[in-house]
Amino acid sequence: MKMSLDDYLQGDAILPMFVEKCIVYIEENGLGSEGLYRVPGNKAHVELLLQKFNEDHTLVFTDLEISVNDVATAVKTFFRELQEPLIPNKLNNEFISAAGIHDKTRRLQALREVLQKLPAGNYRVLKFIATHLNKVTTLSDVNCMTSTNLAICWWPTLLRPEFASLTDMASSAGSLQAVVQTIIDHHGFFFE
Repeated sequence: MKMSLDDYLQGDAILPMFVEKCIVYIEENGLGSEGLYRVPGNKAHVELLLQKFNEDHTLVFTDLEISVNDVATAVKTFFRELQEPLIPNKLNNEFISAAGIHDKTRRLQALREVLQKLPAGNYRVLKFIATHLNKVTTLSDVNCMTSTNLAICWWPTLLRPEFASLTDMASSAGSLQAVVQTIIDHHGFFFE
């Protein structure tokens, strides 16, 4: 049975412990890794990490001798396996409308208004992820991961839209990717 984000945010938890540990590990060991989040990790290593963490939350990732790409893939897997996407589908049309506003200032304000409709836990986790992804872009000359590249890798994981047809997918995918790229580029405006 898939768990909801709220299941991971019980008690005093501000972030899911697994996500926090993965991001800390990536930031300490692999921000400069070429293709971070684009190059897939080894499936067996990802499954091992998830299994070992579920058995022992105090797990030290370096003890497993896995790569940064394995950990990055595990983070994305965590979000893909949530019951509901981090950014709920009910907000997709509002994001698409906001992304279509031509005036940059009005577009950013509209996107911020939609983001403020996120449940509190989702908002905190998205803030954490967006801040991290922005850090990844600061080393894009080394890791080749610009905000555009990261948005391509992350938008289907964060949003997980359900399209009625290929036509709907083709017409919406670019806008949803642009939303994620804008969130990465302007995370300070949206979350500070």
